[in-house]
Amino acid sequence: MVAPEQDAETEVVEDYRIPYFEVLRDSLSLTTVPFTERGSRILVGLKQSTSSEGGSSEMEADGLEVRMAERWPHLEKRLGNHRVRRPLIEGLRPTNSSGHPLPYELHTWPHKILLQTSVGCFEIVFADRQTLYICFPPGKCGISFSIMADDFLPDEFGGVVEHPRRFAITSSGAPTTVRVSGQHDGRLFLAVDAQGDAQSPLAIHIPEAMDCSRTLRPVSDIIREAELAWKAWFDAAPRVSKKYWRPYYYAWMILRMGLLSPMGCLKREALAPSKTHYLGVWHWDAYFHALAYRHVDAKLAQDQLLAVLDHQTDSGMIPDVVYDEGIIVRESGPEGRELTKPPLIAWSALKLFETGSGSGFLKDIYDRLVRWNNWWLEHCDDDRDGIAQYNHPYSSGLDDSPLWDAGMPVESPDLNTYLCVQMQSLAAIARVIGRYDDADLWDREARDLAQRISSHFYDPASGVYWATKDHSPIRVLTPFNLFPIWTGCLSSQELRAAISNLTRENWLWTEFGVPTVSRGDRTYDPNRMWRGPIWVNVNYMLVEALSKAGYHSLAATLANRTTDLVASQGVAEYFNSMTGEVPDRAAPAFGWSAALFVDLLIRRSRGDLLPSRFGGYANGFSSYPSSRRQTI
Repeated sequence: MVAPEQDAETEVVEDYRIPYFEVLRDSLSLTTVPFTERGSRILVGLKQSTSSEGGSSEMEADGLEVRMAERWPHLEKRLGNHRVRRPLIEGLRPTNSSGHPLPYELHTWPHKILLQTSVGCFEIVFADRQTLYICFPPGKCGISFSIMADDFLPDEFGGVVEHPRRFAITSSGAPTTVRVSGQHDGRLFLAVDAQGDAQSPLAIHIPEAMDCSRTLRPVSDIIREAELAWKAWFDAAPRVSKKYWRPYYYAWMILRMGLLSPMGCLKREALAPSKTHYLGVWHWDAYFHALAYRHVDAKLAQDQLLAVLDHQTDSGMIPDVVYDEGIIVRESGPEGRELTKPPLIAWSALKLFETGSGSGFLKDIYDRLVRWNNWWLEHCDDDRDGIAQYNHPYSSGLDDSPLWDAGMPVESPDLNTYLCVQMQSLAAIARVIGRYDDADLWDREARDLAQRISSHFYDPASGVYWATKDHSPIRVLTPFNLFPIWTGCLSSQELRAAISNLTRENWLWTEFGVPTVSRGDRTYDPNRMWRGPIWVNVNYMLVEALSKAGYHSLAATLANRTTDLVASQGVAEYFNSMTGEVPDRAAPAFGWSAALFVDLLIRRSRGDLLPSRFGGYANGFSSYPSSRRQTI
């Protein structure tokens, strides 16, 4: 048992101008996190060799590269998937007047890349989401690079590539010229010679449709517009303590850079979990992403939920992933099982309402939320015992958890807790939109399900809610075995036992948060996905659960540990639960880690980690007496 740390206090946030661009200077590594733009599928990264002299680092050899956050399924057999496919453009380097590569010192800001060389500074900036500008210093110089192309077709503007991905290169004409300098291994080598005019860039257009404008604009205008767009984005974010500026605004930078524009099946602007690792819009990721956007843009927050609701099936199911070229609703094969993600959309929608998104949005989506909730109990309860099951590991969101090692289906306490929380949220939503009979129904459904969770999963000997396969317990201890705390409906005895298990030092309660498998379990691996690392969304949901159960000091402790972990290690996908470091296989910039970090930090800054006044537990769902809810 741990002694609760002190509740987070409201932090004093000074109201003065924040130098965002200096705070975030050189925060993009480019080797692991690319430079990109809101809505864009163009990624500028760095494949480098370095030489260090006198404390400075100069980039040589491989240079910059341009990849696409696109899947190209029709070309995967030949080119590989997006993670291993060679870049569309690679080896991009500044050159001198003789065409020889120049060493450069690289600097990044949210709105541009700067390559500082002996002949001056080269800059790279987005003119729009489909166009990169490469800007030259005064004097004779240039750039060289190779492209993935079968042919380069010169035209009056520069040239066009048709296959495998259409794009165009536009120069300002003399004195800037583009020429093919060689060909090898399926790539063409291009050289660009420039002379003198710093306002005449080279443009690389990679259009989403067949055509694009190739009109060039003054570089100074483009850079200024980019600065203003980023400043407006950061200005909209609530202020937090100065000591968190760099990780906080870095997270907001990732939340803007990671947005995808509508294209194909994606009908709305929405955040990809990672433009390098996880393309498309992923189902429950979208619910967490919305929790950050609600603080800056109500419509953008709503669009995260609508992006997946747009593809709800006739049965009520919401697909697992929305890609540009299609959606994932089941695994491949003639008997492929349906794929989705946990039912938390009503909970997320209610949180948007808390920050002012309006009851109209709730009214518009309410019937779809009901159909989604009902789908689980109609299609995922083979034995008709009122307890829902996972039919595929991916539908749990916990892909490789040891809970699924013995096979599927599995009846799991986390899934049924989500459904209970969803029913409570539906009751609150129904009251907001004036459907009072529905609200009373959802109240009863939530209480009944909470009782079934206890009778079906709870083991009094261990104080754990064991997942079951064929009604036999799966004795793997994870935080998901304690998620019923979140229902707000446990008996006093069950609640005390669950809290005791959760806060057992060095098992599930660590200095970094809660690992996805207990450190004392034989399946524990601190580096492997859902078999032991720390995930920000798990910590976040447990903050919600502890707060709802009245353990506000423990909730504040977990929130503090989570924000401190992310502030020190970055907005990675997951973290080693022994050291707090980022494992090699984890995405280094991950959507819900950024989103939940900023949401927790904003709420912590405001002293606002208490239960919502709109949530179900504020309207009679919680059975926890207030006289004992502050202590263990």
